[in-house]
Amino acid sequence: MNKWLAGDIRNLRLRLGWSGADFARFFGATPDLVAKWERNEKAPSSDDVLQLDRLSFYAESHSEQIERQPVADRYLDEMGREQIHSDTISRIIQYK
Repeated sequence: MNKWLAGDIRNLRLRLGWSGADFARFFGATPDLVAKWERNEKAPSSDDVLQLDRLSFYAESHSEQIERQPVADRYLDEMGREQIHSDTISRIIQYK
């Protein structure tokens, strides 16, 4: 079981191209809790750490299918935003 730092959690979420809300939904948590993890205000539970480990393994196992800078990350950079809704990602991908 890895120790997950705030930046590691955010990097994994962005690498997967997920918004904070998408990430929270996966964990059965609130977007506010995910934001607290990413600001190092609260540590993930041991169950959440196991899920983070699984997600990280998935990302590594499928790294050739995951872009180095996910669509959501590029959009956030271009728009100067912190978070993006999954519906927006779907629209962006459809127009590529």
